[in-house]
Amino acid sequence: DLYLYPTSSSVTGGTIIMGNTSTAASQTFKLSTTTSLYNLTLNTTNSPTTQLISFGVTLKGSLTIQAGAIFNANSLDVNIAGDFTNSNTTAATSVTTGGYQPGITTQITTFNGTANNQTITGTAANRTHFGNLVINNTYGTVTLSTNTAAMTVNETFTLTRGTLADGGNTITALGNVSNSATHTGAGSITVGAGGATAHNISGSGSGVFGNLTLNSTSGVNLTANTTVNGVLTFSVAALFYIDNKLLTLESSATISGASSTRYIKTNGTLADAGVRKVYPTGAWDFTFTIGVAGKYTPVRY
Repeated sequence: DLYLYPTSSSVTGGTIIMGNTSTAASQTFKLSTTTSLYNLTLNTTNSPTTQLISFGVTLKGSLTIQAGAIFNANSLDVNIAGDFTNSNTTAATSVTTGGYQPGITTQITTFNGTANNQTITGTAANRTHFGNLVINNTYGTVTLSTNTAAMTVNETFTLTRGTLADGGNTITALGNVSNSATHTGAGSITVGAGGATAHNISGSGSGVFGNLTLNSTSGVNLTANTTVNGVLTFSVAALFYIDNKLLTLESSATISGASSTRYIKTNGTLADAGVRKVYPTGAWDFTFTIGVAGKYTPVRY
């Protein structure tokens, strides 16, 4: 167990390692600290658990979960300024399974590097579940390693600052999305899991998506001006209600899966900001898949 309750502290580097190859599988390390740590590594192959108690943890460096280890946040918040590696091969199905366990869906994990880019790495077989996930890198980019970082966000997925590069991976948001930053990559942010829960996309009005997939049978509501650079995909029969907000589709943006039951819904009034398409140089054939309640009125230009 590790207990650090200093009256003052200065943490500038170093790595704390919990466990080794001889640690018993039934072992649970309790970790409680009122000061930040630098790097934290869970080093074992026998599936013991490191569990936070009393306080969340702030890492000025990286969190590394090796193949047999489990990190249990125990509902407490986690701040990471370095890289995140989850090498536990369990394909987690909830916030209480897998190598990284938030404990409850309202727990908050924040990537908040200020002097470096950050990388999120998983394995080809696993999935990392977050409760609330915040991307707040003021330096540059948070990157998901290519084909190794399948992620699910169970509550709110917030992009505050910096760029999130998805590395070709799908990030599934089961709750709402707030985007005031930039998302890029050949993967997708998928809103919803095909169920009947309604979802909201909010933000500061300057949020940018790469590929955005709408996967809720109750639809997705836009509450802030938003830009899509890639493919806007309707994967189920539902509407994308943009209210009076401006949806900008940049020069390379396209729409996939739209129909009379899957389209961009406006209020149909002059006060609507509507849909704006940026055309690239040269010939271009584009259909605005728009309509109002009960009426699909696409426009091909």
